Amino acid sequence: MQKKLTIFTLLTVLLTPSTVFAAPQDFGELVYLLISFINTTVSIIIALAVLGFFWGIFKYIFSAGDSSKIEEGRKIMVWGIITIFVMVSIWGILRLLSNTFLSSGSESTQQQYFSGRIIDI
Repeated sequence: MQKKLTIFTLLTVLLTPSTVFAAPQDFGELVYLLISFINTTVSIIIALAVLGFFWGIFKYIFSAGDSSKIEEGRKIMVWGIITIFVMVSIWGILRLLSNTFLSSGSESTQQQYFSGRIIDI
């Protein structure tokens, strides 16, 4: 399982168009490239957390009164909510840091690397 996860992660990094075709000209563009990669990763994790949350709801609803399945569904839902909260917090921290330390960058560069994301700087 660990080997499959490592291979998947490596392929994701190598095949992400922003990583493959990007050629940062300066440090600011490199930082925006890294933030773009983190945003993509956070988007995937949030999608998985939402799926996990709904899986917990499914298990909770269709437990047929079995207390162990009800508790298992509740735990899955709680961890899904916690994961969503942490990932959205990471997005907020990235936006705060980029606005604080990289605000001198041009808007077109920021929009290029953040376009299509929930965060629109």
